[in-house]
Formats: sequence, C-alpha cells, structure tokens
Amino acid sequence: MAIINYVLTDVAAGADLIVWSSMSGDDTGLPFSTPKYPEKTIHFYGDFGGGTVTIEGSNDPRANPQHEDHLSASWFEIEDLNGILISTSTEGGEGLAQSSLWIRPVLTGASGGNLFVSLLARKN
Repeated sequence: MAIINYVLTDVAAGADLIVWSSMSGDDTGLPFSTPKYPEKTIHFYGDFGGGTVTIEGSNDPRANPQHEDHLSASWFEIEDLNGILISTSTEGGEGLAQSSLWIRPVLTGASGGNLFVSLLARKN
C-alpha cells in the first residue's frame, strides 16, 4: 500500500483539477483539502486491476497529512448527487453531494492496475 500524491492544475478561472495518478494494489491518495470548492466532480479512468475505488471524506483534524497522527484519522464514504456511496470498479464520473475538509481516493482489492482519479473542483 502506497500513499499516492496528487498534482494540482489550475484549469480555468475558479477551477482546479486534482489528479492522483497510477494507483495500483491497495493504494490510498494523499488527502486534498476541499473547503474552498463547493462544486466537485470525480472521474475514474484506467486499469482498476480488479479492485474497487472509494471516495472518502474527513473533518477529523488528524486527516491533515502534516499531522503527526494522520494515519489514525477517521474517514467516511462520500455520496454522489443521488445519495449513493461513491465506490466503483468501472470507469466513470460522479458529482459529489457532500463537502468535507479533506477528500481522498482509496483503492482496495486490486492486483496491480494503473488507475487515475481526477477531481474537478470549482470555486464560487
């Protein structure tokens, strides 16, 4: 299990693209802070390696990657705009219905893979 860093790109006025690249095995994305982004859409693409990716959120102060106890933070699964937990093993995208201080993708049950998770986040 590795912690995968993200790349943040300013894609338009008021919008950023956050991408966690080449996730495989049981990788977890480095948490990204989202409170200044009220509108968010997540997209999954690439090889899942037979695994499932889940989007998690946290308001726990320990979720900050710089916190000395960040690995013990409490997380919850984020819901899509229809109230369904975002957990999938196929390519696609979802709007996020919930906001949290931190967000991250978690890949489980994969044997290999090369998964990309991108978050388009728009500021108001």
